[in-house]
Amino acid sequence: MDRLIGCHQFLTSPHLKEWLKKQGINFLLYGVRVDELKVAVQKLEKKSDVIQRTVNEELRHDREIHDEVKEWIKKANELISDYEDFNKEEFDHKCAVVDLFVSGYLPKPGIRYRRSRKAYDITKKANESVEKSKFESFSYWSGPPSMAAFFSNVGYKAINREKAKRKKLWKN
Repeated sequence: MDRLIGCHQFLTSPHLKEWLKKQGINFLLYGVRVDELKVAVQKLEKKSDVIQRTVNEELRHDREIHDEVKEWIKKANELISDYEDFNKEEFDHKCAVVDLFVSGYLPKPGIRYRRSRKAYDITKKANESVEKSKFESFSYWSGPPSMAAFFSNVGYKAINREKAKRKKLWKN
């Protein structure tokens, strides 16, 4: 009888209900979270393309790129590759989908929960990254080149025609 009362107290505790609710949400919202992930990563890809074009333009003008911009681009590329890895796990996706007639499998709760959590984590990181992408400036001027670099003729190769003109001038 004591075991039965202990079991009843355990099953009716508010902490267990809260934990089960959280786990149930992750299980039931799998499809919604995968769709949210797709939208978030598309936004991140668009923002990353815009920033990358701006950075390339700044590099063409011989400007130095801020470290925070370089870091942001690196993190955005990592998130996009995480999303691509998430999409490559096709067997896991088939096991997580509820449609028995399409996939041929009953939904596996463990896989469904794990993929739902993974999708939520990547979505959260992608949305944070898009929010942090509002930079005041992307680059800075590194200053004028040194005088030695200005006057150096390293890599300069005279053309035969120029050599002939110089010889002609020296003879006169």
